[in-house]
Amino acid sequence: MVSCRPNVISYEYQPVDIQGWSATDTLRFHLSAVSATAPYTFSLGLRTIDRVPYRDIWLVMETRTDSATTRDTVYVLLASDLARWQTKGNILHEIEQQAATRQLHEGQQADILIYHIMSMQQMPGITEVGLKVEKGDSEGLNP
Repeated sequence: MVSCRPNVISYEYQPVDIQGWSATDTLRFHLSAVSATAPYTFSLGLRTIDRVPYRDIWLVMETRTDSATTRDTVYVLLASDLARWQTKGNILHEIEQQAATRQLHEGQQADILIYHIMSMQQMPGITEVGLKVEKGDSEGLNP
């Protein structure tokens, strides 16, 4: 799925079990061959309801290309104390957090794996996890 914004080359959400996203459930996204050598920004998205037992979450984003595998630990603030206090019922929230910027080369593909590293084995209240990839401007970036 691609946005109408020309720099967004991939934007996809995948559902997780609302009763509990298991620490062993790794979500896999595939990035097709990119059309240009440039820096690409990877952002993670979470859609949640108010049953998430934490106000923040730690995720791992593993990026696998034909030449390297990189891992990024990503901190996502789900709700401030004030926001959680003011909400009532099952309210759907969408949070997006920039995770990494990677230099990709024309024709290169990537597989992106996402999983949580929280102490709870099952994270309830998260409904979907997403990945957005945007092509950046190559000027001023060191390869």
